[in-house]
Amino acid sequence: RTFAALLCFGFALPAAALAQSSPIIILSSNATKAVVETLGPGFEKASGQQVLFKFANSAELKARIDEGEAFDVAILTAPLIGELVTSGRLTAASRTDIARSGVGMAIHPLAIKPDISSADALKGALIRARSIALVGVGASAPIMRAVPPGLSQGQGRPLAGDRLPAIPPAQMTPAQQQAVADFKTARGVAVTGPFHPLLRSPELMTRTRAMGDYLRYKSALPPRLSEFVILMTARAWTQQYEWNAHYPIAIKAGLRPEVAQAVAEGRRPVAMAADEAALYDFCQELHRDKSVSDATYMRAVAAFGEQAVVDAVGISGYYTMLAMVLDTARTPAGDSTAPVLRPLPR
Repeated sequence: RTFAALLCFGFALPAAALAQSSPIIILSSNATKAVVETLGPGFEKASGQQVLFKFANSAELKARIDEGEAFDVAILTAPLIGELVTSGRLTAASRTDIARSGVGMAIHPLAIKPDISSADALKGALIRARSIALVGVGASAPIMRAVPPGLSQGQGRPLAGDRLPAIPPAQMTPAQQQAVADFKTARGVAVTGPFHPLLRSPELMTRTRAMGDYLRYKSALPPRLSEFVILMTARAWTQQYEWNAHYPIAIKAGLRPEVAQAVAEGRRPVAMAADEAALYDFCQELHRDKSVSDATYMRAVAAFGEQAVVDAVGISGYYTMLAMVLDTARTPAGDSTAPVLRPLPR
């Protein structure tokens, strides 16, 4: 699909008169290569004049012209044609705009196709992207380099990645201040991650934190398995913040890195412990099928007991809610050495 910006291309002749000797040297942008290569043989046949094409990106060709390279015709982007006319290296009267070219956009083969049907949709797609690879040279390079910092909407307001960032203490309501104080008392740390957006509803934040106090720290599952459930939930939602926060905790608790890596890649780990395999099948069915088969349920109960199975459901639901909060708020994932979660095929 075509990016919203368009590049204009034109050609012009050098300030010196066009030489009638053979061959005609044409410096052409890569963007028009297919067109001029198609037209070249027809021109040669009709005119009897040999044509020699030299292709490169427009910026490189301009630099070569500035350095004095000999040529007869230049086909570059319109802004660079203008600069060369101004500097006297091209004849202004010979300038002709001949084409417009769209800037292409492609996605990873495993990524979900983004909506770029409008300018706002494109901005959102770029903001949500885990990473963006930009061309370093060529006519589109200046445009693409300007896109990430230039994202805006409305009256120049930034379309921020983080919709619900931390609230400055001076701007907190008394209820929010109390929720923060309760959080610090209960957890012994400052408010982080999903609790920043949740603070907009201070009672919900407090009740959410209280549920997490049990499910994360006191559930019937040992930390290795409870963290395994959290990672599977983060994977189900492709929630990188959640994954980054809990990956090192899970590894420290005894989950093997190769098991976590397989979950990150969306495949079944090949060498799980028996309890991990029972829990994996249970959670995968719960996330994928929105139900659990009798055989999988009985296997989980036999392995963990009813309380732990219910706690596993609670952990899955709790971290699903946090993933939804993080996704809605667009909370930045931050830097991490944890595996990157790529979108899985639907």
